[in-house]
Amino acid sequence: MTRQKGETVTGATAVEPPRTDSDAGPGLRRRCLGFTEVLGQSVANDGPSLAIATGAALVATSATGGTTWVFVIATVAIILVALNLVALARRLASAGSLYEYARQGLGNLGGFVVGWAQLLGYVCGAMFSLVAVWVYLTALLADSKVNVSAARWGVLTIIVAGLLAGLLAFRSIRLSTRLELLLEVASVAVILILSVVILVKNGANFDHAQLKATGTDFHGMALGFPLAILSFVGFESSASLGVEARRPFSTIPRSIMSTAVGIGIFFVLVSYVQVLGFDRHGKNIASSSAPLNDLATVYGVGTLGQVVSAGIVVSAFGIALACLNAASRVALTMSKDGMLPPVFGRTHLVHRTPSLNVMAGTLIAVAVPAAMVAAHKDPGHLLEYYGEYTALGLLVAYLGVCIAAPLFLRRVGALTLAGVVVGALGAIASGGMILGQIYPIPPHPVDLLLVGFAIWLVLGVVIFAVRGAFLNGRLISAGSTTDENTADALARS
Repeated sequence: MTRQKGETVTGATAVEPPRTDSDAGPGLRRRCLGFTEVLGQSVANDGPSLAIATGAALVATSATGGTTWVFVIATVAIILVALNLVALARRLASAGSLYEYARQGLGNLGGFVVGWAQLLGYVCGAMFSLVAVWVYLTALLADSKVNVSAARWGVLTIIVAGLLAGLLAFRSIRLSTRLELLLEVASVAVILILSVVILVKNGANFDHAQLKATGTDFHGMALGFPLAILSFVGFESSASLGVEARRPFSTIPRSIMSTAVGIGIFFVLVSYVQVLGFDRHGKNIASSSAPLNDLATVYGVGTLGQVVSAGIVVSAFGIALACLNAASRVALTMSKDGMLPPVFGRTHLVHRTPSLNVMAGTLIAVAVPAAMVAAHKDPGHLLEYYGEYTALGLLVAYLGVCIAAPLFLRRVGALTLAGVVVGALGAIASGGMILGQIYPIPPHPVDLLLVGFAIWLVLGVVIFAVRGAFLNGRLISAGSTTDENTADALARS
């Protein structure tokens, strides 16, 4: 293939000269976020407070005494995925997040499928978190004899929380990420304080039953693994800040790995404490719908339990905000690449955010769950449905990136044996996570969610083909910033 002047080659497809953000407004505000703000995006999108509030109890329904070990294994699996993300984040910086990573290794179609799945994951993540805001706010206010469990209150809560999150995402990425981190750190701190109280009141005796995974077997732990993985999805979200982060080749890899390792340690510690706390009182954590609150009551710090509930509410809100931030930037990049309509490639003249994308994402994230709640659908079922789509979308994206990472490293002459091993282990781990979500086939009507997800992916491939035909096969690269060595290698490829 002859390379014309001004052209570059990405993946297997020749593309036109990269367009700059000025093609559709001023573009995102470049290099405005430090490590703290970048870290805040990943931590908030994961929402460790909300995740562990119910995660340990869900895992314990099948893993029982092996719950803590399940979180250890899940942490190792996520770190394997994170290593592949970090290998790419050290060389590529883009608002396209995993979509751009996959595109550079798998080509345009592979990148599109990853981005399409990622968009579903983030938007459904916002839906999940808005419903969670209502559910946990209801539990919090119930202690004060205030009843907001009626459907009309649910609709109002979802609308207010969703519009507030959308407004923050619309106005400023810096304000959004700082607020996200502040809310989540405060919530995590309260949970850690409660954990310390439980440990102190139980003395220095280690729970050997948990060390030996007493009362469980491999099958039970395997069933608990997919539920533990749900607690981690979203940790990669800072990859969408490749344009806005200062020193992105440093801050983004650090934030991804710090989040994966940090929340893994947090989950292992708090799950251990929860199982310990219930066992020492002869109770089963799996039977509790609000384990942290129940533990606070049992250990004589009921007021702290109310603070924990408040922290979970703000954690859920932070997830919604982070999902809108990430989804809007992935759609922006895909649009600039010609894979989505041009309207999604515009930014606000003043705020320098993907404002139209934020508004579209907010509308969907609010309207769908609000309509379901108004129709008196069970909020627990809604959390299950939206959580399943969030997990499937992001896990497919993880798998795509783990496959793409060694291919891209080989392309730029940076592939080592370690890179091959990490890529293979990451792909195996991601594939195992996906398998855990789809097998055994869940009962009806949850099984229909798998059909819906398959239809979503097929629809994405059709849209890709139609867009390619519309553009006469030419997909325009919005470009990604690369480090100097990678840029030289790409120029020679």
